[in-house]
Amino acid sequence: MLNLPAATRIDLWSDTPPDWNPADKRPWPFLDYYAQPEAGAPLMIVFPGGGYNACSEPEGMSAVRYYYAAGYDAAYVQYRTQYHPAREPLGWGPLRDAGQAIRCLETRRFSFDRERTAAIGFSAGGHLCASLAVHGRRLDPALPWLPGTSILAYPVITTGEFRHGGSVRNLCGDEPDPADLDFFSLEKQAHPEVAPVFLWHTAEDQAVPPQNSLCFAEALSRAGVPFELHIFPQGQHGVHMASETFPALNVWSAMSLTWLETVWKGAFRRNPSASDDAETR
Repeated sequence: MLNLPAATRIDLWSDTPPDWNPADKRPWPFLDYYAQPEAGAPLMIVFPGGGYNACSEPEGMSAVRYYYAAGYDAAYVQYRTQYHPAREPLGWGPLRDAGQAIRCLETRRFSFDRERTAAIGFSAGGHLCASLAVHGRRLDPALPWLPGTSILAYPVITTGEFRHGGSVRNLCGDEPDPADLDFFSLEKQAHPEVAPVFLWHTAEDQAVPPQNSLCFAEALSRAGVPFELHIFPQGQHGVHMASETFPALNVWSAMSLTWLETVWKGAFRRNPSASDDAETR
């Protein structure tokens, strides 16, 4: 197994985070940074899944190890989560943590290549990763940068028919405001400024149905956003970076590296007609 260097740990907030639930006893949001020996590597920001109940460290660290071995600096983000029922839904809390992670990465002046930044999210972490891509500038127009591409592994996307109920309840509560449901239903929020997206899912996923990736891909297409989508015929939810049970899935990680190199080469061209059409919707 790859030996990672010692991580630099950063608390995302020096004081009580905005929208923090004082009744919740979850870990304080933090970021662990794993730097390559030489400066100037691309950066991968990792958002593990867990239904917004918890952050799955094994899932997130499998991505840290994989992309670090591929030559990337890696940042593991522990964003806020909570068990349902809770006194208050999470709301914008995890998204604020994701934005704060960007600020911390910039403030600490780590020596990664700021022209080659990416984020990966799994399941509910995929929802957070996609939310940052879709809503990041709305969250804070002064964010120094947003990741140049997102990789979404079996992501939660919609709050509609094919939603992951636990994620939606943790974010929005039992009696959600319709405006919150729309905000967090990311297939309704895609726009032409979203950075290119790589998505993959399995057709057999019972926890987060593949319609989540399909509906987001369709929305990206309408908005003229470059994307790559893979739906594998077999495999359960939550296989991390590789699966011994379903080895045919294991090609996705190498596909993601090819995708990243294509993004960095600037090979994608947006579809102006699709973007114009999306803006009129």
